[in-house]
Amino acid sequence: MRQLFRKSLQALAIAATATAAIASQASHSLAVTVSPTGVNVRTFGATTVFLTFRGLNNQTTAEAFWCGDINADQSCVAGTIFGRLPLRSNLSRPSGQNNFTDIMTIPPSVARRAYQDAVRGNRSEFFYVRRFVNPTTGQSEFVAVTCRLAGGGARVPLSLTRVQLKFADGKPTPAITVGEDLPKFGAEIRFNGTGRLKGRWEVVLPGDPLPTREDLLPEASLPIERRALQRRYTTIERFDMFLQPTGRVFLPGPDPSRLPKGLTGAHMLLLRIEATDDREGNSDIGGQRVISSGGVAGFPLPTLRYFMTPKQSRVE
Repeated sequence: MRQLFRKSLQALAIAATATAAIASQASHSLAVTVSPTGVNVRTFGATTVFLTFRGLNNQTTAEAFWCGDINADQSCVAGTIFGRLPLRSNLSRPSGQNNFTDIMTIPPSVARRAYQDAVRGNRSEFFYVRRFVNPTTGQSEFVAVTCRLAGGGARVPLSLTRVQLKFADGKPTPAITVGEDLPKFGAEIRFNGTGRLKGRWEVVLPGDPLPTREDLLPEASLPIERRALQRRYTTIERFDMFLQPTGRVFLPGPDPSRLPKGLTGAHMLLLRIEATDDREGNSDIGGQRVISSGGVAGFPLPTLRYFMTPKQSRVE
């Protein structure tokens, strides 16, 4: 009887150990991962990177911080926090069944603090930490992305940091008569990295629905399933140019004579940036699929407005 009791206890112990191992393995397999796991970032200035957090298990997202060091669970070490992701830069959203897209925009102030920390003899890398919360248990899971200080050149993801559209004559909202040409216009662009800048110029005509904030985002700032849903307008011209790692470029607009001239009322010029392949910032979204992120930005692109007024009838 005693031997039978011992065997029963041994069997229960083995079963409990196996169950714990399976639970531990399942927990490990369900851990949230991120792609890319590390990126080069600009030392002096802003940097924007497309991130995909994969394998969420009914978790909700919480805050995101930059910090100089992380604990074993990838949470920020107390006293090393450089900053928090501003709400205005938070373009994160769910993607697919269990992914989460995050546009990490590092403010210049955070990069400066990381640089100052490195000058004091600490490591020249810092971390972007996202916290995920299980709504059932309240348990938190931290996922860190390594940010390596670099210049603003070829090894930094291709991202737009500032875009300004303007007319050559400096007028913010010109009014022209039907049949006349607009002044020349273009876009002054500041960027990080190097690669192809691809896109098109479009015009919103009177009576067209106005673009939403999501319509004005570069294609690379959206999850893959949202990219084809951006509203399209009348295309005037396409462009495809290679950006050298100079940090700024002027993109001339199309010939004003190509713009529609027959409708009176308010018109709007749009600069649409399409996603291009960028090996420094492309993101693995799972299932052997990689999403292009070249041309990402942490803000909607600006627009140019102008008015077409009717011809004045000549008085005899």
